[in-house]
Amino acid sequence: PIVEFAYRKGQFLNALGERTSEEAFYKALSTCCSQDWKNLELGEYSAVEYFARQKGSRKPKYTVFVELVQKGSPHNTTLSRPMTKQELNAFDKRLSEFNDMYRLMRRARSLLCVEVIPVK
Repeated sequence: PIVEFAYRKGQFLNALGERTSEEAFYKALSTCCSQDWKNLELGEYSAVEYFARQKGSRKPKYTVFVELVQKGSPHNTTLSRPMTKQELNAFDKRLSEFNDMYRLMRRARSLLCVEVIPVK
């Protein structure tokens, strides 16, 4: 699938009233890339609140479509594998650092762990 990245400045992610600002989200993601995912560089990204209400009452989560470039790879190769549990937990921790309400919602298990989907 082809994904076109677009955004409106000053937007919030707001699944349950936690209101994660564009700035807080970017800081969490860029900090995670530079300090936790040391072999990856941040490219473009887009994030949405995801509500799966198909069977049962799944809890909401953030879903991030992100272009991650592997450092030291020839021709700026983008990551094509799924994110590991450790990588997802690192980003979830960074989001919690930059948004207190997100942290509270995660501790209360009202929000699921962030989903990160690498794209080319």
